[in-house]
Amino acid sequence: MPISSIIRSLRMENGLSQLELATKLSIPRYIVSNWEQGRTEPSMQDIINLSDFFDVSINFLFGLEDDLSYPTKQNKADTSPQPPAVSKLSNDEQLLLDYYRRLVPKNKAMIFNLMKNIFEEARDLPTK
Repeated sequence: MPISSIIRSLRMENGLSQLELATKLSIPRYIVSNWEQGRTEPSMQDIINLSDFFDVSINFLFGLEDDLSYPTKQNKADTSPQPPAVSKLSNDEQLLLDYYRRLVPKNKAMIFNLMKNIFEEARDLPTK
């Protein structure tokens, strides 16, 4: 199945209009329309954003996995053991991670940069 059909199917199965998907990805609606019509293909960054948003693998978006159950990155990660640091998250840490995972890519980048700046500022503070 071509990527245009896969994007359209994912969008429709999630009950989204082209405008709603475009808004969530922070792109103009006509770009989603062009993808679905096969006029253009998503950039690599758009592929990553679509993969994150729909929680499917990049291979699935490219039609390299044709399992109709829509293999998610989370399902694939569940089959391998988690690193000890991740499996010992506090309830607050898990809640923050859950919130982060629900963000659109643009907002994830904002949160990441904010946390990075806070960490760098704290690291530069003199110790007592």
